[in-house]
Amino acid sequence: MTQSAAQKAFLAGRVALAQELYARKIACRLELSSKLLVSEARLRTTLAHEMCHVGAWELDKEWQAPHGPAFWRWAGPDGV
Repeated sequence: MTQSAAQKAFLAGRVALAQELYARKIACRLELSSKLLVSEARLRTTLAHEMCHVGAWELDKEWQAPHGPAFWRWAGPDGV
């Protein structure tokens, strides 16, 4: 399977977020419902979505809007 440029950019963004959280020693715990995890693709997108929340909350300090501007900066134009 080959990756498109958009997929590579998406993955690079998620890796950058994970590296930034690690560099700042920000620990988080994500709990996912097993009902949501019906496929590997759904697991990936759900984890990426939740990591965008962590980035918005912990790095950008935006807590009031769950899907506010900081979330979308991490999620990218296509969302997660």
